[in-house]
Amino acid sequence: MRLLIFTCGRDAAKAALATRTVPAGWPVAWVLDAPDADLPLPRGVQRIVEPFKRGLNLCGPAACFGVARVLEREARATGRVAKLDSDTLLVDPSFLMAGELAGVAHATGGGAAYGMAYAMTSKAAGRAVEGLQSDALRGVWPSAEDVAVTRAARAGGGLIPWEACWNSPHRGMPPQGVKVIHCGWTGAASREGDGVAREMQRLGDALGLWRRG
Repeated sequence: MRLLIFTCGRDAAKAALATRTVPAGWPVAWVLDAPDADLPLPRGVQRIVEPFKRGLNLCGPAACFGVARVLEREARATGRVAKLDSDTLLVDPSFLMAGELAGVAHATGGGAAYGMAYAMTSKAAGRAVEGLQSDALRGVWPSAEDVAVTRAARAGGGLIPWEACWNSPHRGMPPQGVKVIHCGWTGAASREGDGVAREMQRLGDALGLWRRG
């Protein structure tokens, strides 16, 4: 199973830090669109270039379909696929590799899910594409790719608890039991362009999360 990070030039520093929290020996690929096709990659990271437009942040029909189809293709080839956001650190990666479930981080009680870190089977990925096609026929379109995650989770497994994903406040430390840390909402991000990367670096250093060079 390969882990995919959908990223772009402006998020490359964050994606590089996220990549360092993936266990060594687990293949990682960055999924890039055409404008960033030649983006330098960390050592050992594979490159996937896709033609779909990512929108502002994987928003809109083209991005939603693009993400879902990449996941489906990858899962069909290997049985399962994992995905990690550029602004997210893996604290305990084991949930991504456990059994046949589709693990989705940061799930709400109402069944919606946000795609910071998750894994899915080929069946779940196929259901995600089918769900998006159904929405398209009904004229309903999501604003971001998280809807595909939600559909896949419902179809193929389960959601990990809300508490398992910690949204990092600036300079805070996570509680026990956290599996992933999402740094995208850190207070520093709204004031400083590289605040998220600095927060990721701080937490990775403090918690010893770096698993590869």
